[in-house]
Amino acid sequence: IIVTSKNEAEKCGFGLNVSVNGTYTKENEKPDVGDKTERIQFAPGKSSTVVFGKIEHGNEEVYLIGARAGQTITIEITEEAGNDSGGNNDTVFHLISPDGSFPMGKAGEMAEIDSRWSGKLPKTGDYKIVLGTIESEKVNFKMTVSIR
Repeated sequence: IIVTSKNEAEKCGFGLNVSVNGTYTKENEKPDVGDKTERIQFAPGKSSTVVFGKIEHGNEEVYLIGARAGQTITIEITEEAGNDSGGNNDTVFHLISPDGSFPMGKAGEMAEIDSRWSGKLPKTGDYKIVLGTIESEKVNFKMTVSIR
């Protein structure tokens, strides 16, 4: 991918004359999952599961789930009691396919809390579900994932 800023005079907001301009090469087909990744698995005979977790501000929770091309995934995230969110409802998530693309839409665009997203999966392999918060210090969440 070749990245060129629309307005080079403004750089990209990083400061210290840092620019994102350049040529970037994809190194592999697997998503970068980092160290804090948890695999989602369904109980035998089930096509959905519920995951409960906590997100600290500035961190992401990452989940991997295997699926086949053509299957439909549904993800629903809600905040749970005991949050330090101040009612912000600012938990967000996005889905990354095995080839690094974004089945939910624009690259990196995240769906907001109390959101439900459903869509047909384009590739076979491991998908990454990434959750984060915008402002809250700590958020307890419930995530329901189903694949059919």
